[in-house]
Amino acid sequence: MGTGSFFLGHRPAVANNFQTGVSDAAQFFVNQNESNASSIVQKDNVKYVMTDYEMAGYNDKFQAIALLSGQGVDTFVTTQAQLDQNGQMTQQLVPTDAYYNTMVVRLQYEDGNGLSHYRLIHESPNSVGTIGATEIKAVKTFEYVEGAKNSCSRQRKRYALSQRHHKSKSDVQLHTECSAERHPRVCGTLFDERDALRNEN
Repeated sequence: MGTGSFFLGHRPAVANNFQTGVSDAAQFFVNQNESNASSIVQKDNVKYVMTDYEMAGYNDKFQAIALLSGQGVDTFVTTQAQLDQNGQMTQQLVPTDAYYNTMVVRLQYEDGNGLSHYRLIHESPNSVGTIGATEIKAVKTFEYVEGAKNSCSRQRKRYALSQRHHKSKSDVQLHTECSAERHPRVCGTLFDERDALRNEN
């Protein structure tokens, strides 16, 4: 998403497809503490955060993000013996509580409910599935603001998500635009604003 934000949206990003800035982006996405996550946003001068369903998928790109963050996958995903459709006992991937507390899951699956500084401002029209009765959109964009706490019930959504974790295929890419005067930055693919200015000249 970072390269697309740069070339199509003309917005620098914190990280890109060439692995520039991926550590900051990964640490933001898997962070379980909003204050710590926001310190990364502030350091990188981020204005907008973009997520998608693949980045939030515990059995998808989320695992790569967890590895790039330095925390590893085991903190967020474990294995559990379960019966398959044929009645055979197999090992299945099961997300942990830590996974549900990550910023990428709270943004993509819960629309930032319960967070104080991330306001949902746009989501793609196409849905990739449902959690309970809630449709999950493919891509979402959030604005980082001083205060925008959402009041929807997070526990209700968390329960619905945990009931369907074995069916969800999602992964969230974080894009955050920096609050630069001329070139807001997009975090997720984290581009440096100087790169955009360099390409303009």
